[in-house]
Amino acid sequence: MKAKVEPLPIALLARMVPSCSSIMRLAMASPSPVLRSSAVDQVLARQRKRWQRGALETFFKHRVMLFNPRYGPLSMLGFGKLLVEDVLVPPLELIGYLLIPIFYVTGILSLDYLLAFVGLVFAFGVFLSVGSLILEEMAYRRYPNVRDLSILLIAAIAENFGYR
Repeated sequence: MKAKVEPLPIALLARMVPSCSSIMRLAMASPSPVLRSSAVDQVLARQRKRWQRGALETFFKHRVMLFNPRYGPLSMLGFGKLLVEDVLVPPLELIGYLLIPIFYVTGILSLDYLLAFVGLVFAFGVFLSVGSLILEEMAYRRYPNVRDLSILLIAAIAENFGYR
């Protein structure tokens, strides 16, 4: 199986490797402390499912905190974000995927508007990816080789098409 490379947070590395104080000092001194780990795709899929399940369990276990001024900004901003991103968006997205073909077949959705919207979504995603790449390169100058930068540019564009 093909392995994928994912960023590994420094705090997680510190828990995994007790004697990593030199790594921690190096990471703290780095302007962009990112380490890479490789794992098989199925491991990453299980990990993402665990994260989603954990976020939902946390939300429902502590739902009394939602918009409760007693808990301060955490309840107003943090839990509100958790409500929208992890509780409301997934089912709404699924409903949207199911309704698009139904609306198209029944004539409610025009093909022109659908294609314009899909094009706009992909254009916005490409803009964000390429913009992030440009900003990182301007700030850190990590890729002196034009070939490497070209490969990253192609990847930044291609990542917007397909599963995310």
